[in-house]
Amino acid sequence: AATRVMLLPQHSGQEPERGPLSQVPMAVGALCGLALLSSSGFWGSTGETLTLLRAYASKQGFLHQWQRQTMFDTCAMLMMWAACIISLIVTGAFFDPKHIEEGIAWEREFQSLHKIAISLVCGILLELVFCVLYVCRCLSLMVDTFCHHVVEDLDLSVAAEEWNLLQAVLRKASAAIEYCFI
Repeated sequence: AATRVMLLPQHSGQEPERGPLSQVPMAVGALCGLALLSSSGFWGSTGETLTLLRAYASKQGFLHQWQRQTMFDTCAMLMMWAACIISLIVTGAFFDPKHIEEGIAWEREFQSLHKIAISLVCGILLELVFCVLYVCRCLSLMVDTFCHHVVEDLDLSVAAEEWNLLQAVLRKASAAIEYCFI
């Protein structure tokens, strides 16, 4: 018997079956986001934005705090990706005995490829989210550090110069990741 692909959920409360092409929009969106990051000078051979952020963080003294938070974010992202894969395994998405009973080998392989595609798309999407989070963490620490210095020093002439520099760095970093929010 041929497998039927349902486009709308049945009234029985079952979820529709999704084929491998259902992941294409997510994959294309995530890859476009990564390409936009690359074209904006975020990383690559020059890595202007990352170099600028690291230099500013080092100058202001919060580079190590940013690195610690980044390690936490990395672990959290990897755990989310692992949870996604584990949920696919636990729910039987990687191994569907229905197809084995029917004896359709090509369909079983097709389903396995679909689940691998889901895993890769989730990984790519999490990588994009991590890149945006990486920059946003730094921007947040920049503003926090500036506010701390203003309250601590109370020298408004120095604060005005620092604020101008901070605004320029914020604009540069924001421009590098702005298309990822679309």
